[in-house]
Amino acid sequence: MADHYILLWDRLALAVRDGRKTTTRRPVATGITENIRHMTGEPGDDDVAPVTFAFIAPRNDDGTCGLEQWCVYMDEYPEEGVLPLGQCPYGKPGDRLLVREATWIWCAKKHNGTTKTGRRKLAYEPVGRHVVYTAEHGKPTEPIDDDPNHCWRYKPARFLPSWAIRTILEVTDVQIAPLQAITVDEAIAEGIEPLPSGHGYFDPTMGRGVVRLGHYFTSAVHAFRKLWDTLNTGPTSNWDSNPWTWVITFKKVEK
Repeated sequence: MADHYILLWDRLALAVRDGRKTTTRRPVATGITENIRHMTGEPGDDDVAPVTFAFIAPRNDDGTCGLEQWCVYMDEYPEEGVLPLGQCPYGKPGDRLLVREATWIWCAKKHNGTTKTGRRKLAYEPVGRHVVYTAEHGKPTEPIDDDPNHCWRYKPARFLPSWAIRTILEVTDVQIAPLQAITVDEAIAEGIEPLPSGHGYFDPTMGRGVVRLGHYFTSAVHAFRKLWDTLNTGPTSNWDSNPWTWVITFKKVEK
């Protein structure tokens, strides 16, 4: 079992904690994508070759088995052999995902040298272990103590210290799939929520206030498309480019 860090946007982190999100998709790295397309062709081509992905130990040239990793082979021409793709950066079944999310942390302001123009730089070091998670609260207004050099400091998800991680997940399944192959049920597992009326869907980034104004989607997949493009804006990772993705399914475990 290995531990891996994963970043989640505020409301998605909350959806995970509430059990409304049990799957996440992440773009496959460019190098792996190029290897997959070497087998399949470009997305949208009329003659895209069907392939199978497997987590196996491919044989080396000398006949010995290599390390277990993700591989791809063509369904129609298995004799062409397998093409190794490498490891999923989010682990394999049984591994743990440590969720990093944005927070406010009670810190002490300390001088940390000077800039090139001579201005003093400040560093912020946690005082104790006082943390507020932005998924559930705005900026705290109540101080922890009366020290004028102490304050609440915003910490983006990627800089969350390990001691402040509150959500741990266990990977239960990993697959590789093109983004646009997502189904309605899979979109809901990504955190897309149905309206109470049952006549539409919204993604957690919209907020219920927006939904009350009538801004929602008639399809769960369309709502997921909006969510995906909110988080993935690159020309090779947006919805229209139909990137290959890691599909990671997980369950919450006790810390």
